[in-house]
Amino acid sequence: RYCYDRLRHMEPPSMLLLEMGPAPQLSCVTFRARGPGDDATQRLLDDILRRGRVLLSSTRLKGQLFLRLCILCLRTHRADVDTAIDEIAHSVAAILVAPSTPVEA
Repeated sequence: RYCYDRLRHMEPPSMLLLEMGPAPQLSCVTFRARGPGDDATQRLLDDILRRGRVLLSSTRLKGQLFLRLCILCLRTHRADVDTAIDEIAHSVAAILVAPSTPVEA
């Protein structure tokens, strides 16, 4: 729930660019780039994976591509989740907010 709430309440304009999936029942949070099509969501996933600090997967919900952040290890700490959220926010800024301006790691 912590991760879901943090992603939902990111600072503008990032929070306005993400569509959250259903509230998590267990430890998987889903989200996508807001808008039609899957291209922006795929670019977001590609950027996050390219940076190599966190590993996300993807799924389809009602025909749309969503990214999944799953917390599976009992030893995962809040700082680890914060790192994942920071990486997502970085990629949102790089890909969705200013796609023509590369953001360095």
